[in-house]
Amino acid sequence: MRTKLKQITSVFLAVIMVFGIFAIVPFTASAATSGDFEYKVLNGTAEITAYNGSATELTIPSELGGCEVTSIGKNAFKNNTSIKNLTIPDSVKKIGDSAFSMCKLTSLTLGDGVTTIELQAFMGCPLTSITFGNNLRVIGDKTFVACKLTNIAIPDGVIRIGMNAFQNCANLASVTIPDSVTSIGGSAFNKTKLYADQKDSVVYVDGWVCGYNGKMPENTSLVFKDGTRGIADSAFLASNLESVTIPDSVTNTGVAVFNKCKSLKSVTIGNGLQSINKETFLDCTSLTDVTIGNSVTSIGDSAFYNCSSLASITIPDSVTEIGDKAFSICSSLESVTIPKSVTSIKSSAFNNHSEALTIYGCTGSAAETFATEQGIAFVNIGDVPTPTLGDVNGDGKINIDDVTDIQKYIANMIDFTEEQVTLADVDKNGKVSIDDATLIQKHLAGMDVIE
Repeated sequence: MRTKLKQITSVFLAVIMVFGIFAIVPFTASAATSGDFEYKVLNGTAEITAYNGSATELTIPSELGGCEVTSIGKNAFKNNTSIKNLTIPDSVKKIGDSAFSMCKLTSLTLGDGVTTIELQAFMGCPLTSITFGNNLRVIGDKTFVACKLTNIAIPDGVIRIGMNAFQNCANLASVTIPDSVTSIGGSAFNKTKLYADQKDSVVYVDGWVCGYNGKMPENTSLVFKDGTRGIADSAFLASNLESVTIPDSVTNTGVAVFNKCKSLKSVTIGNGLQSINKETFLDCTSLTDVTIGNSVTSIGDSAFYNCSSLASITIPDSVTEIGDKAFSICSSLESVTIPKSVTSIKSSAFNNHSEALTIYGCTGSAAETFATEQGIAFVNIGDVPTPTLGDVNGDGKINIDDVTDIQKYIANMIDFTEEQVTLADVDKNGKVSIDDATLIQKHLAGMDVIE
């Protein structure tokens, strides 16, 4: 009797546990079919998960089962052999991984809703024609590998072209890249006619340096063309570069651009580049001479990691932050000059540094604080000036630029730090208003004195 009771109790408890699980796990998605389409509903919108039709010309519906179609799921149309011409409506915002890979598509029209085309979405499709929508922002990795395109115009608004995005598009001879693009993945245009036409040289694609075609000779020195706008990720990974000059026209570079260039000794960065990105010079063990332009605002994670021959470096006063492990394992580094503009230095920035390392900077700066916390020798090269009421931009003087900044702040055109808000509140009434700008103008005209 006791055994039977125990069995009943166990079953009862198991049932309670099952229902308890269902009670705490919400059902947010449901599968359904409409005509030739399979889809799932998630948070009130539909994602197409499969297609069972045989149409040669297909327009994706903007609605299924009363729900707006906002995405095309992973592998949804993969290996479809019937569809040749495809139109995707404005309702669709995302095209998932391999959604149409290895299909027989020759023509593609993307709606204005699509913002992201994900990994391998159209890989292996014999596309000869693409019409992009107006809101595309990201072309993912390997998106159009081995397509039959001969020319392509990337739409304005795209910010990222992914790694291997157009690789093996053998007929691709012309690409237009808008100014909105700030990064291009490694080998994005590799094994295209663009490369074939630039054999044994730096490969330029509409103002972007995308790599080197052929075997680079030992001890190569490169000066990129004036007008070059950017350099793609890993463009010169493990190459034979000895020196490189980046002109002022270059505003963006990718990650790991010169990673593992063991022969690289000298680098000159022009006055246009905004950031030295992650792992840019990682493992450049021969690097001894670095000149950084005055527009760089950040030095990224592991940017100079294991540059073991680098003995000294001067960071310009445009830089505000130094990332994780930026100069880690720079075992020969003995002198670093860090300006007062740098307000953020990650604790690991100089990990495994030389015992002889000295940081040169201003008293009261982030550099001094960092050196003290990390037990690194510090030499004062000046004091951080005491902020002056009315000097909103911190250039050490009160002038019309400060008036302009206050006016822009009031109009919500720019943001102020807490310190800038305090410096802009000239009449000290607890708020920034046009009265403060007027007081500065009177001060400049000699009509009033700011106290």
